[in-house]
Amino acid sequence: MKKLLILGLAFLGATPVFAEYCAGGSGDVFTAINGKTYCLSRPMVNWWSANAWCDSIGMALVNPSEDCDCTGHEKCEIGPDCLNLKEIPTTVWTNSALDVSSVYVIWKGGSIGSVSKKGYKYKALCK
Repeated sequence: MKKLLILGLAFLGATPVFAEYCAGGSGDVFTAINGKTYCLSRPMVNWWSANAWCDSIGMALVNPSEDCDCTGHEKCEIGPDCLNLKEIPTTVWTNSALDVSSVYVIWKGGSIGSVSKKGYKYKALCK
């Protein structure tokens, strides 16, 4: 029994922690290349729900013109449109609208594109 307890404790000590949580556990902390941390929602939601979710936790959706620059940081070489968020594991909504019905998204890998606010579900990335 004692060996089993020691083995169990050793396993727990060796198990890495994969994520920090935010938003009371309903989101995961994402650290950008420039070191700034963001809260990434777990569920994929429409744009209106993403905006409301960020607002409900006292944050706001990311804005490409404010959150994509990582000048002067390692791994900030020429590449995708949004270098700072290029390691994001999924596509996320932004608060930057093209018009009433379209908004920019940051694709997994850091490219910026635009989609209709209707019919799509992505994750919210809040700052």
